[in-house]
Amino acid sequence: MTVITNHKFQKHWAALEARAAPAPGVAAKSSHSLRPRLVCCTLTGIDAGVPFETLQEVSRRHSYVEFGVLYSTSKQGKGQYPSLSWISKLALQAQEQPGVRLALHVCGGAVEDLLTGQGHVTEVAAAFPCILIKRLESREGYTIEGAAAALKTTEQWVHERIQDGTIRVTRAKWDRRRLYITEPMIQRLKEALARPRREKPLSKDWLMLNGGAAEAGVCTTTLIRWAEAGDLPRRQSNLGWRYHREDHREAVRAQARVYWENVRFHRATPPEWLQAEIL
Repeated sequence: MTVITNHKFQKHWAALEARAAPAPGVAAKSSHSLRPRLVCCTLTGIDAGVPFETLQEVSRRHSYVEFGVLYSTSKQGKGQYPSLSWISKLALQAQEQPGVRLALHVCGGAVEDLLTGQGHVTEVAAAFPCILIKRLESREGYTIEGAAAALKTTEQWVHERIQDGTIRVTRAKWDRRRLYITEPMIQRLKEALARPRREKPLSKDWLMLNGGAAEAGVCTTTLIRWAEAGDLPRRQSNLGWRYHREDHREAVRAQARVYWENVRFHRATPPEWLQAEIL
């Protein structure tokens, strides 16, 4: 007894059987019927879960059936994308035991290998009487998660390279909701990893926490509260947080002026530079 583990194929086969069988109570039509004759029907997604004996049986009962084998460089061995070695074995069986019609469906990046005559897919394709190229224009790409995994880095690092313009993401033509990173962009990411971006050293105008608090005449807790509220931009460094940007002192002083105008503690002493401005 033949066991089919590819449930999608099993479903297609059942549909063929139903189409071939006459309806209950209706006599089978003669060969002279005007009903259109099915010339070819491709069942795509043949993998290791479908025994070769099953393909032979279907071919004997339905001579118009063709079996499509999907091949993808990045997906081979996963789902309905069998490995190249299994595809080679299948093609050899079909040559030794004629009667099974096969077609190789080349997907994604393997298309370029096939057209340029590179890679093992070219040798395997020579054994197939029919080759179908799928999605040549869209190619295959990586999701952000997939790119991070392939490059052994973090997703945050990939997002940063998108934001700083190192790479750009592509939107799939057949599904505008799908974003992916193409192979050329992956190469740019590899180059970026090989040459890490060097952060410019912070100038002396960037003050550390204690220096910023002293400049504003407040405690460090108040300075942190300003930064967390978004009133005082800050930047992370290897020595901790630095506050604001190039004219940092002026920014701190601007925030300090607002603070000291509304301070409730009249005995508190504002910084010397602010006292000089008041006088």
